[in-house]
Amino acid sequence: MPLASGARLGVYEVLEPIGAGGMGEVYRARDVTLQRDVALKILPEAFALDADRLARFRREAQVLASLNHPNIASIYGFESAGPVQVLVLEFVEGPTLADRIAGDRIPIDEALTIAKQIAIALEAAHQQGIVHRDLKPANIKVRSDGTVKVLDFGLARAMTDGTGTVDGSQPPTITSPALTRMGVILGTAAYMSPEQARGKVADKRSDIWAFGCVLYEMLTGRRTFEGEEISDTLASVLKSSPDLGAFPAETPSGVRRVIRRCLEKDPASRYHDVADARLDLADATSLNPSPPAVGSVRSALVERAAWALVALILGALLVYALQDKPTPLKIVQFEVAPPENTTFGSTLGMGGNLVSVTGSLSPDGTQLVFAATDAGGKTLLWVRSLDALTARALPGTDEGMLPFWSPDSRHVGFYASRRLKKVDVTGGAVQTLCEAADTPKGATWGANGIILFSAGTTPALFRVSSEGGTPTRLEISDAEHKSVQHSWPQFLPDGRHFLYWGRTADDFRGVFLASLEPGDVARPMVTSDSQGAYVSPGWLLFVREGTLLRQPVDAERLTMASSEATPLVEGISSLNEIGLAAFSASWNGVVSYRSGLAATTQFAWFDRNGRNLGTVGPPGSYRAIALSPDERRVAYGDVAKGDVWTLDLVRQTSTRVTHVAGSIEASPVWSLDGTRLFYRSTQEGSGIYEKNASGALAERLLLRGRVNGPSQVSPDGTLLLYFAAPSGEMAQDIFVVPLNGEPTPRAVIQTPFADVEPQFSPDGRWLAYLSNATGRHEVYVEPFPPTGKDRVQISNTSARQPMWSRDGKELFFVNNQRKLYAVDVSTASGFQFGTPRFLFDLPADVFNARSSYAPSRDGKRFLVNTLLENAAPPINVLLNWTAGVSR
Repeated sequence: MPLASGARLGVYEVLEPIGAGGMGEVYRARDVTLQRDVALKILPEAFALDADRLARFRREAQVLASLNHPNIASIYGFESAGPVQVLVLEFVEGPTLADRIAGDRIPIDEALTIAKQIAIALEAAHQQGIVHRDLKPANIKVRSDGTVKVLDFGLARAMTDGTGTVDGSQPPTITSPALTRMGVILGTAAYMSPEQARGKVADKRSDIWAFGCVLYEMLTGRRTFEGEEISDTLASVLKSSPDLGAFPAETPSGVRRVIRRCLEKDPASRYHDVADARLDLADATSLNPSPPAVGSVRSALVERAAWALVALILGALLVYALQDKPTPLKIVQFEVAPPENTTFGSTLGMGGNLVSVTGSLSPDGTQLVFAATDAGGKTLLWVRSLDALTARALPGTDEGMLPFWSPDSRHVGFYASRRLKKVDVTGGAVQTLCEAADTPKGATWGANGIILFSAGTTPALFRVSSEGGTPTRLEISDAEHKSVQHSWPQFLPDGRHFLYWGRTADDFRGVFLASLEPGDVARPMVTSDSQGAYVSPGWLLFVREGTLLRQPVDAERLTMASSEATPLVEGISSLNEIGLAAFSASWNGVVSYRSGLAATTQFAWFDRNGRNLGTVGPPGSYRAIALSPDERRVAYGDVAKGDVWTLDLVRQTSTRVTHVAGSIEASPVWSLDGTRLFYRSTQEGSGIYEKNASGALAERLLLRGRVNGPSQVSPDGTLLLYFAAPSGEMAQDIFVVPLNGEPTPRAVIQTPFADVEPQFSPDGRWLAYLSNATGRHEVYVEPFPPTGKDRVQISNTSARQPMWSRDGKELFFVNNQRKLYAVDVSTASGFQFGTPRFLFDLPADVFNARSSYAPSRDGKRFLVNTLLENAAPPINVLLNWTAGVSR
């Protein structure tokens, strides 16, 4: 379907036709939104009307769009305008290589420069499992600045039908019923490998054959295989050998040898990787610039004298180098402050916030991405180049958290709004990749275009294409330890192996090594309190007891090369409970970290108008507060110490309730009489425990299992309310467990969504809780026991931490902007509620705890775990730590 100049397809304005071929007409167009020229490829009508083939083409195009490389023309998108199906491609100025050759050879130096860039492009694509299948001079452009761009990468496969064949009516495909069952051969005859000509499946060695044909044609000015008819050309490909005498006399013998190895008819004898051909070309041109020429004895003597002079100079330089050794690199460290009028951190739970605050270094060690929140509560991801003084925000990354990098350091992946997303840091729209759970535990992007992410209350690993799709669970085989938790994955540079932090049923904690290969058994690398990070050429970084350690790794065998780990940085912020420490490392050894858990919170009383009535107790790092029934004490988790404490609000004295070596105790809940505390502990595989509030008596295990902690004791004192993800599922449900008799849990609310933070009404007849059924957490109320019919939604602007007033006449909650609301409720006849009323801005970290405030009995005051200003430590960046370190 021809398009007229000036026609519009979405945001694209057609400028002029620039070509046509077997894959459709091509037009130059203008993207009026981004103000750049693009190439529009209009797919053939017969192809576009085939729904199955079109759907498959879209899937293939999504994979091809991952080829973000300077020598590969990019795919920007796919547009539909009625029956017209349009592929949006990068517009590349300049002639094609076919135009450049035009029957005449290209000078050797220029030809080899072009060939190197073609090889680099093929190498990048092959690393992601993508084969061109139709490489030829007409699909290669050379810009005026000398940059080579390979066009139509992989589209030959994308145009095929479900059987692997293409539309035989369209050139450049070639029909030959004798050669394939569908009567079609893919490719252009002169550049086809013998296996393609026979109708067999093409792999990367077919691209290497075509690369040899292109290089031959550049050097000789004529095609490698020719014939008057297509059948003659194919016969030449199958039976003839290229004329190696056609090269110019000055062609280096090493270059001839490279072409010969590219054009081996047996794929087994051909180069297996184009990188080998590229390296051999480099050697050929540097070590043997030309074949021996016939000359006079005088010229030979001159040449020998020249080589003797070179040897003399090199020897002098060597002596000088030995006498005057260069100054070794020095370790450099500097701090990164948050952007102006922002604070580090995101609207996220404690674990992810630690990562978001620390930031993530790009694989090449040149950029740092982190989350920062402004005074209005808006969170964005920011990127700072390490050679710049300021960071820049990434538009569209609202509520972004847990950022991670693509292998080429160009894209950032992140979580937001229960979705996994990505964005090009050089500019462009945010792309959603897939749905994700409410409890993410890190992600990593491999060189093969696969993203691994961890999610679920009992974290499991999932894989998804970096171009998006439906995630699938990655089954990890771990015969030795039977790990039940897989968090914080990190790909190694090969894109196949990866590290993760694992926690086993027998409470072994450490860094494991696994791979994407089916049936491969994960193996523990080292015991660790945190995730691991691999640094070339062979280091593993991890944290134990707050110290960032480095330990040598055998890079070939991927085993620990030494049993000794040496300190790198002490006092690293960490959350041992979930295997997370505040550090990041690039593949080349740049490290970012946050040291120390400075005092970040302090208890204070506020009235209903938000007026500070005074602080209570010393500053610390507190989380999940619970006011005792008599309002004389507050129980809380101490993040720095990992234990449950109480503070006497009158005498302002602190009491340590728990102290179990190697475990974390948190989320305390009071018994009705105020004598006991229920809390979550990670000891012996995790569970809910009970202990006297004085800390004097032994604790008692109430419930074994990986729960999210107790929420409240029922008003009659018979039940403990809690929420958890059963059997490691990503959706969380609400349960009760009897406090008398056999502690058998019973589910009270089970939905496909995350149902969390439940609270009994004072009369025990109603249950308030959070659910993300709408895509964000909102407050809901149901009768207790639930009927499944009478649920009402209380909030509609996102909510956290629902709390009842002691008289049951109000329900409080806080939203993501840290605004505290009160809702009038009545239970005299059913359940009635009013419009939420704003009380005041809550100066607390509402994202990192389930209870950052507690209302007093009379509802006139609120005890708040307030955030201290400027308490968060900066991000530290460490350079050159590998200098002079022996392995």
